[in-house]
Amino acid sequence: MRWSMHAQPAVHFIPFPRYGDSMVTLAVAHPEMSVFGVFFVLFVVAGTIAWHFRRSRQILDRWADRNGYEILEAEYRHFFKGPFFWRSSKDQTVYRVTVRDKTGIHKGWVRCGGWWFGIMTDKAEARWDDPLPERKVMAGSHRDVMSDRWLDH
Repeated sequence: MRWSMHAQPAVHFIPFPRYGDSMVTLAVAHPEMSVFGVFFVLFVVAGTIAWHFRRSRQILDRWADRNGYEILEAEYRHFFKGPFFWRSSKDQTVYRVTVRDKTGIHKGWVRCGGWWFGIMTDKAEARWDDPLPERKVMAGSHRDVMSDRWLDH
C-alpha cells in the first residue's frame, strides 16, 4: 500500500444508501439530499394546509348557494366549535357564520365534511343560534328553470 501526502476526506462518497445506514450518516454523506428532503417536506405540508382551507371554504360556499344564503362573515374555528365541539371528527371543519337570506340576517355554525372522510365529502350541516322563520316555498320553484330564488319568494 502506498502512502499519499494528500489528506483523505472525512466523509466518503456513498453512491447509494446501504442497509443499516442511519439518517445522520446519509445527511453527512449527501447534504444536498437532506436539503432537498427538507424543502420537499415543507412543500407537501404547505400544500396540504392550503388545500385543507380551500376545500373547506369551497364546501361552505356550495352550502350557501344551495340554501340561498349570502355569506356575510365566516370565521374558521380551530378549537371552540360551538354545538359541534364534541360531535366533530378531526377531519371536519367548523365555521361560525353570519348569513343573509330573504327573511333577514342569521348567525350560526356550519360543519363541513363527513365523519369518516372529513372534507373529502361534500357535506355541510348548520346549527342556528335562533330558529329560522319558515320560508314560503312556491310550488315547483326549485325545479323551474326560469325561477329566481331571490325574486320569486
